[in-house]
Amino acid sequence: MLILLIRPARSFATCSSFPPSLRNSLQRTAKMSTSVPSTMKAITINDNKAKVSSGVSVPKLRPTYLLAKVDSIALNPTDWKHISGKRAAANCISGCDFSGTVVEVGPDVTKSFKSGDRIAGTAHGANYSQPEDGCFAEYAMVKADLLVHIPQNLSFESAATFPLGVSTVGQGLFQKALKLNLPTDPITTNEPVLIYVSNQALFPSRTPQPLIKPNRAAPPQPAP
Repeated sequence: MLILLIRPARSFATCSSFPPSLRNSLQRTAKMSTSVPSTMKAITINDNKAKVSSGVSVPKLRPTYLLAKVDSIALNPTDWKHISGKRAAANCISGCDFSGTVVEVGPDVTKSFKSGDRIAGTAHGANYSQPEDGCFAEYAMVKADLLVHIPQNLSFESAATFPLGVSTVGQGLFQKALKLNLPTDPITTNEPVLIYVSNQALFPSRTPQPLIKPNRAAPPQPAP
């Protein structure tokens, strides 16, 4: 039997939780210009402090990335830990979780994205080797493979809260920890999995069925 203990990997906060001055800077998708400015506002890190900075250069497009106009953001423990632990390069942009609108698409992007698409995903905030990669900004340069389209019935605010949490669970199940078969390559024998959830930070309900059903030969049992 595989036993997976899942505890809160993150805490959520959307743009609506921020002061009006910062929220207004980060929520302007509806007024998005057809041209991209050369500078923007962003939350930058220096030493163990972060602040809203003006005049930050908008990142230049990279082949497998896309440029997004940020609408909403979410907070994760990694955000404040990189600041408190002095793990960011000077003037690094903070932030990992976001939602927004596609502005430009890199020439080597293989997923189906175009300008104007509503997207959500994860950026590498406080990236020491690429200081411009964070998403706590008006624009974000993000790896296209880490992005998804937002359904029309899901708001920007709600969409910003799940990407890094889902990625964390996926790595625990299929990569770094349990190394389970991917749903596209299901096992052919019964292999029970116990998922213990201490609260609902990573899952919308206590029932593990949607997560593990594709990877099991027998139907999952309801959570107690």
